[in-house]
Amino acid sequence: MKKIIFVFAALFAFCSLLYAEDVKKESKWTGRIIPRVEVEDTHSYGEEDAPPQLWIKKVNGILKHKDYSNWTFIYEIREAEWGTDYLFDEVNSKQMYRVYPGIQYSRKFTDKLTLGVTVRDRWQYQETAKGKTDFKVNSYRIAPKFVYQITDKLDFHGEVYFMKDIFYDRNPEKSKIQRNSTGYEITGVGFTYRFSPGMYFMADYWEEGWEKEHRSKYDGDKMRHQQIRPRLALKLNEKDTLELYGRIQILGDQVTRDDKKGKIEVKRNRYGFDFIHKIDESFTVNVGFAVEPEIREKTYEGNVKKRDWYYYTGRLVYKF
Repeated sequence: MKKIIFVFAALFAFCSLLYAEDVKKESKWTGRIIPRVEVEDTHSYGEEDAPPQLWIKKVNGILKHKDYSNWTFIYEIREAEWGTDYLFDEVNSKQMYRVYPGIQYSRKFTDKLTLGVTVRDRWQYQETAKGKTDFKVNSYRIAPKFVYQITDKLDFHGEVYFMKDIFYDRNPEKSKIQRNSTGYEITGVGFTYRFSPGMYFMADYWEEGWEKEHRSKYDGDKMRHQQIRPRLALKLNEKDTLELYGRIQILGDQVTRDDKKGKIEVKRNRYGFDFIHKIDESFTVNVGFAVEPEIREKTYEGNVKKRDWYYYTGRLVYKF
């Protein structure tokens, strides 16, 4: 399964890059292709160092046609490995695969107001280190959005995803805890102020939540998580940009479980940067680092565990 997905992803990216110059010159298609690698590494206080928690490889991007400028096709192909020492160390790792296509329609209704809607289907499959199926899940998503251009430099924007997760092909143990759910994600309600080309400040309110389907053992099983997300982009020169950002938790702890047994609470804030280098009009390279210091997890029994989480990212952006 994983070989099929990654052969497809590699061929798609390779063929797209080869065809890109012809697309620019002769075709009405435009878009972006973004291969990306992420490493998530955790350090738990009082415990021995462990391998990075997660290795992620993915290709995502967009595709548009000039004659249908209101429509945008969105895609993502992703694979993740848990608890391995290095990339592609798949022998002893749990694996997750994701295919995430979608289509977006947006239209400018007035000189200042743009409205849109996005429809996506996120398919995920996870298997154990021994190759057994943990679960499969389809997440159907629809998201209305808006952008209101208050001035030439200032806009107010927002987007909300409404989601339905349907699990299937689970083993008996997983069926007890992984059940269909209904949820939402406010991906960003806030403003952007642009000082000049390549320099801006953005602050968004972000929230996600879900509630599992009813079962007597897990009545009220739900989660809610809220953050303020500021971002400052500073153009250092014609080719280099530095973006500083944060994810600041608000309104109490992140409740990752809330059912008959009580609550699991997680307190976490993230701070990081992205360094962006423009190679030419087509290619951009991005490297990033972020940290979530002193994450605090409180269990049902009231036990507290602390850890730090580090994020390393690298990506190549190709525009055609």
